[in-house]
Amino acid sequence: MEHCFLIGIDEAGRGPLAGPVAVGAARVAAGFDWSLVGACATQRK
Repeated sequence: MEHCFLIGIDEAGRGPLAGPVAVGAARVAAGFDWSLVGACATQRK
């Protein structure tokens, strides 16, 4: 049986030399219904 997943990883913070860092990761099935999540937005400028 073959499994396909989408994996997202992100970090936020100033880096280990300048301050704390937070890391998050998520794994969903390749056929995931994104309408279940609602609106997603980025804060990147």
